[in-house]
Amino acid sequence: LTLAQQASGIPGGSPLFTSLFNYRHSQRPAAEPRQEADTTPRRIRTVFTREATNYPVAVSVDDFEHRFGLTVDAVGSVDGQAVCRLLHTCLDNLVTALEDHPASSLSAVDV
Repeated sequence: LTLAQQASGIPGGSPLFTSLFNYRHSQRPAAEPRQEADTTPRRIRTVFTREATNYPVAVSVDDFEHRFGLTVDAVGSVDGQAVCRLLHTCLDNLVTALEDHPASSLSAVDV
């Protein structure tokens, strides 16, 4: 990234990227292995998780097969309401395009 920063002409100390968009497709969990009658199943359970990034704004879309989850992580100086409005507008326009004009190009969707 240092080489990319130098080639970009963006001065050092300024972020090369200001945001991250991450689409995560979550696979359906595999069937649990069968347990013998005399054994106790052992499971690992996530109690808490927190992702960290150096980007001022990180947006993650989790595809859970029949629903989506949306997570936004932003630094304190970012206007959270503006980010929410932007994402809401983008998603509304995408859904409208998919419903009304499914053959149209994704680049034609107004974001």
